[in-house]
Amino acid sequence: MRLYLDTNIIMDFLLGRDSAAYNLLVKTLACHHTFVISTLVIQELRRHRLREETDTFIAVCEGRGKLIVLPLTAEDWNVAKGLATHQADALHYAVSCRSADAFITKNVRDFPFTTIPVLRPDAL
Repeated sequence: MRLYLDTNIIMDFLLGRDSAAYNLLVKTLACHHTFVISTLVIQELRRHRLREETDTFIAVCEGRGKLIVLPLTAEDWNVAKGLATHQADALHYAVSCRSADAFITKNVRDFPFTTIPVLRPDAL
């Protein structure tokens, strides 16, 4: 299954803040799922001064064939404009709809959309 990871999931993993995020990432690296993130996720992580950690995370996941990094497209921007949420959240969701089977976030309530399932990491 392809799982689009919201920025907060990767931050929790990198900072050791949430065992559910950690467990999901470990399971995925053991061949259960493939992560999908956008270049927006990378920008947001680096803005939080996690450049080195982000680069290591990407290298490890890509090295195991467990990560797909997608750029934002013009269509993502168009889809995001029609979603009633913050712009960054709308962009994440737009990318997830074209690339993943589920959107994984701690902020489920911020994504009241139904195109693909929006799940917390402990739901998998």
